Amino acid sequence: MKGKFIVIEGIDGCGKTTQIDELSKWLPNSGLIKKGSKLITTREPGGSLLGKKLRGLILDNNDNNKPSSLAELLLYSADRAEHVSKIISPALNNNDWVISDRFSDSTLAYQGYGRNINLEIIKNIESIVCQGESPDHTFFLRNFSRRELIPKKK
Repeated sequence: MKGKFIVIEGIDGCGKTTQIDELSKWLPNSGLIKKGSKLITTREPGGSLLGKKLRGLILDNNDNNKPSSLAELLLYSADRAEHVSKIISPALNNNDWVISDRFSDSTLAYQGYGRNINLEIIKNIESIVCQGESPDHTFFLRNFSRRELIPKKK
């Protein structure tokens, strides 16, 4: 039996890190994780050693160094291939649980809809780099403004 793979998706600043931290505190004592299994938290880009180096290239906001849309997609894809090979698959095959800050839905959102890269190209690349791994559960967080969180007075 394999472990579980959970992904938290959402835009920057929506609370992914906070929710991952809370989930990481709660899950080990919830009784859901089999005794002897570990909980691993990771992120994209940058979950592997190579990924950390790629993260620097991808997130460099200097307009002179910013990769083209296609190069950006391929850098994210290289990060994901390494992430799946070195972190996610080994953990799941060891019956461990993995929580990842972002995965393939972010690529569809940012590179597909944001950069207008053909979705079929993205799906074909993803079918290669994900190596058969897909999340058991994906949670999409919405960025609420403070005003939305405060109940309206009647």
